[in-house]
Amino acid sequence: MEIKKYNFYTLINIDKLKKSKSDLNKKQTLIFYKILEFKLSI
Repeated sequence: MEIKKYNFYTLINIDKLKKSKSDLNKKQTLIFYKILEFKLSI
């Protein structure tokens, strides 16, 4: 259940990421997802 909730928010944030014009913001968001994926994989 917890993972599904994360995936839902991830989809929303990926949508925001695609609309984002700032490269720095994109990089920060991608780093955030790498950390999130790592936490979920443990």
